[in-house]
Amino acid sequence: MPAEISDGVQITVAIGFSTTAGNNTVPLNSTLSSITYTDVSTYVRDVTIKRGRSSELDDFTTGNCQVILSNDDKRFEPEYSSGP
Repeated sequence: MPAEISDGVQITVAIGFSTTAGNNTVPLNSTLSSITYTDVSTYVRDVTIKRGRSSELDDFTTGNCQVILSNDDKRFEPEYSSGP
């Protein structure tokens, strides 16, 4: 289910979990087929996107996107084994 960020703009946020990753790294030979995506759009609390430049003579900077998720039920804490 898409999350509405502002003025009717909707996004879908999905987190990828690799079945071949270990120690928080993705092996060089892994493929996209080894990644399982989970839709977390219903937990989105805020989205901030920064991109572009301030004036026409400035250098283009790399954009970034910050997504804040609701973690009231400790859903995204791996140490909390009782969570959903």
